[in-house]
Amino acid sequence: MLPINPSQIPAFYKRARAAQQAGRADEALRLYRSILAANPKLAEAHFQVGRIAAGRGDTDAAVAAFEKALAAKPAEPAIWSALADTLLKAGRPEDAAALPARAQKAGLAAEPLAALGLRTGGRSGARAATLDTAGRKEAQRLVQLMSAGRFAEAERGAAALARRQPGVAAVTNILGSARAAQGKRDAAEKAFRAALAQDPEFVEARIAYAEMLIGAGRPAEAQRILAPAAREGGGPARVRGLSGRALSELGDQRAALAELDAALKAAPKDMRLRAYRGQARLRDGRPIEAADDLEAAVGAGLATPALQLDLVRALGRAGREAEALARLDRLIAEDPDRVDWLAERAHLYQQTGQFAAAETDLQAAIARNPLGGALYRMIAFGRKLPADDPVVAQMEETYARDDLPDAERRELAFALAKAAEDARQHDRVFPYLNAANALTRKAWPYDIAADIAAARRITEAFTAELRTACEGQGHTGCQPIFVTGLPRSGTTLVEQIIASHSRVTGGGELARLTPGLAAAVEALHAGASDASPDFAAIGRDYCDWLAARFPGADIVTDKSITTYAYLGFAKLALPGARIVVVRRDPRDTCLSIYKNMFPGGTHRYADDLADLGTYYRMHEALIGFWRDVWPEAFLEISYEALTADPEPEARRLIAHCGLDWEDGCLNFHEGKRRVETLSGAQVRQPIYRSSVSAWEKYAGDLAPLFAALEDDTPIL
Repeated sequence: MLPINPSQIPAFYKRARAAQQAGRADEALRLYRSILAANPKLAEAHFQVGRIAAGRGDTDAAVAAFEKALAAKPAEPAIWSALADTLLKAGRPEDAAALPARAQKAGLAAEPLAALGLRTGGRSGARAATLDTAGRKEAQRLVQLMSAGRFAEAERGAAALARRQPGVAAVTNILGSARAAQGKRDAAEKAFRAALAQDPEFVEARIAYAEMLIGAGRPAEAQRILAPAAREGGGPARVRGLSGRALSELGDQRAALAELDAALKAAPKDMRLRAYRGQARLRDGRPIEAADDLEAAVGAGLATPALQLDLVRALGRAGREAEALARLDRLIAEDPDRVDWLAERAHLYQQTGQFAAAETDLQAAIARNPLGGALYRMIAFGRKLPADDPVVAQMEETYARDDLPDAERRELAFALAKAAEDARQHDRVFPYLNAANALTRKAWPYDIAADIAAARRITEAFTAELRTACEGQGHTGCQPIFVTGLPRSGTTLVEQIIASHSRVTGGGELARLTPGLAAAVEALHAGASDASPDFAAIGRDYCDWLAARFPGADIVTDKSITTYAYLGFAKLALPGARIVVVRRDPRDTCLSIYKNMFPGGTHRYADDLADLGTYYRMHEALIGFWRDVWPEAFLEISYEALTADPEPEARRLIAHCGLDWEDGCLNFHEGKRRVETLSGAQVRQPIYRSSVSAWEKYAGDLAPLFAALEDDTPIL
């Protein structure tokens, strides 16, 4: 055996493979042993030693080598396949049949795991033992058809095989997977349910079924399907990965990322898991890390349109707008008819202040999808529309169609209300707004009593004793500036002023701190522990996340809307934080909220004027509570005062943030910062007062709002 150093391994491996292929097995073995002496964990060398031993009929030596290879690479399909073939040829079918269950725990991907089960007759969940020899060969052929994307052919073959040999879960699963790949969801679901009835322990069917459910927007059902597959330690990597994906779709990014990190630790080369984690990180407001995962997944060939779009969004939010645009340019050049790519580029243009370029893309997208309500809304909210603008006539014509889906009609109604207001046709605004908000409420029902109850729990949990026990013990590793208040109250304007300071980075709506504070409130309210919540840990988690999200930033603003509800708790977690509450005339605030479309399922109180008025009163009651118990914790800024005489208010604002005055803070509209907000167009303009007392034009339409605002019944 020749002694070598690690740097010589590639050359020796090349020589060994050449000798092996030339039939010089002894020479190849000597070289592989030299390689393994330098690196005993090199799976490739153990694998080739196993192949040579198997070829000589030395089953024990082959099995030993393959096991060493699996210890180094437990999720490598070729090793499992070679080990199975060796055992079967040696007349050890029982040992071979045990392999799929081991491979499943090791994190072997679903398709090679299914093929292994079919080859060995073992249980990776699949009852392949009921197939005869011809049936196994046919099933393996069907798996190959699926891998080649020949789904219709695989469906026909699986249906025929199921008729000849009924009751085999593996075959039924192939049938379901082939149907799902063709978009035949109802038929696929029927097949998946049949597969699980045939074998409830068939993990591959649970995985395939869950993937289809998530793709169909049914993540909660996917979680229920996956739950029985969870084993000790959390289940196989693929199961944990899909569970993480479902949790991400359900909005629980922390739990999702815990599952996905664990899955990737078990199967670090599974690019689907990287893709899922990238999407969860993007939703969690971690675009830099998300871009890393998504670039890896797309680079490995998982370049689906949805994943490409998520990568573009991650790049843009990570401050890599030029790369995001360049990638979109390439995608659109390859397929200029994809409406979603055109719309995404328009969205990116709008967020970087390139409104003319955005409209060019939106018009091209509309030409391809004339019913696209979101496209019209993006145009309407990107500029003023005169009454004779051709886009307005096109929107009205589309809105009048009987076959227009509710989702598109809702977007168009918001757009037409904006167009009517631009044209000063005030009598036409509210019919559109009422229709738009009614459709929103239909899609996302709401009960304001739940929000009022949550607000009461907040005020009950923050006691003088809690403040005494916890004040000054929070985390001091960062000093963010929180700008908060109701939507459309002027928070974007205030954040832009602060973010124009040379020491400040504008973070936008980060939504990272309040989930931890909300959990602390619920624990306090439930009496879950005699000890106070660990506010220092909550603050530390936030600061660590902020440092990863904005590396090198001195001070970061966080414009999360819901921070106002947890002001005192935020100061307990982050004693050095500066907090600014922006307030505006309730009639103007609520009107502006009612006029704007928020992401589905958010701000559900906004869709009904009476609920909106009650919610505003609840907001005011919470601000009043914090003003009473901890007035020095925050600064209140009046939108009307700021727009009437900007400089004194801006100076007061900057001083509260602990910063020296800079004249650039009044020239915020000249900045190039990307703005992800409904106010994106407005913040590119100097301070204006045209929206002050805007409610007066609609006083008659706002009667339900006024009645709710004037209700003097205590709300907390």
